[in-house]
Amino acid sequence: MTTTTATTIMITGSRGFMAPHLIRALRRTHPKARLIAVHRAPVRGHVACDLRDAAATRRLIARFKPALIYHLAGTTKPVGWNGMWQAHVQTTLRLLEAARLLPKSRRPRLVISGSSAEYGTAAGSKPINEESSTLPATPYGATKLAQTLAALSYRERGMDVVVARIFNAVGPGIPDNLAPGAFARQIARIERGLQPARMSVGNLASVRDFIDVRDVAEALIELGSPLLHQPLYNVCSGRGVPIRGILRGLVALSKASIQVANDPTRMTASDLPRVVGDGRRLAAAAWKPAWALDQTLKDALEWHRSLIDQGTATHPRTTSTPG
Repeated sequence: MTTTTATTIMITGSRGFMAPHLIRALRRTHPKARLIAVHRAPVRGHVACDLRDAAATRRLIARFKPALIYHLAGTTKPVGWNGMWQAHVQTTLRLLEAARLLPKSRRPRLVISGSSAEYGTAAGSKPINEESSTLPATPYGATKLAQTLAALSYRERGMDVVVARIFNAVGPGIPDNLAPGAFARQIARIERGLQPARMSVGNLASVRDFIDVRDVAEALIELGSPLLHQPLYNVCSGRGVPIRGILRGLVALSKASIQVANDPTRMTASDLPRVVGDGRRLAAAAWKPAWALDQTLKDALEWHRSLIDQGTATHPRTTSTPG
């Protein structure tokens, strides 16, 4: 496992899906590091900062002077073009500019969380590598691509920036606005008698590259190393799985008899038939996925069951925020 000598590591979007897993992994691999978890609103154990606010972001970076920043803040929710732009592009530019203002010797390495949605309709039958074209099909993909381009432009200004283009993360903590999370939540509710034993689903034929969020965390740790010099790395499993396979896997884990019904209103024009990654660039750094998909799905379902058992409709970590 690659390690760094960072003494202060900052993680933005600390109440999102990925950050808690990354923080746990960092505590294991960097036990002496000071971890600064940044969330937009005041929460115990987190530093409050709205990254859309340039002055507040400058104060944040000047105060902690992190040696390494993981920028995970963003949103997968349908918040419109302006909301997506603020969450992805504006926050990234604020963070990069604040880091650039530090003395050159104190500037951090920044790992920016990108997305496979940046490839969009350029994806085809073959696995996508980092040199593949990008043609995003959604506001989410378009603003994530704009985020990537903005971030990488700072490499030309002397900043140590790398983009982790993350494919379809799944596992414990997955929010229910993502398909596997929506399936898991419905199953958990059905098991507890909170909804009829019938699931309405959209397009199940699309093939995606699903990767355990805990594997993503380990990949991000690798990308924190200054020894990795490429500007962009795919974080993926390299394996295509139909969304139908994810649903079947979760239903097979259920304690209830469940009927699945197609709902045309859940079909979207932006559904792409196949998006699968080529992760050889990161594999060359001795990283590879470790979690089996069956276990990933089991843990995701168990997590949603735990929310129901706690009487909680949502969980703080399912909320993606701009800061």
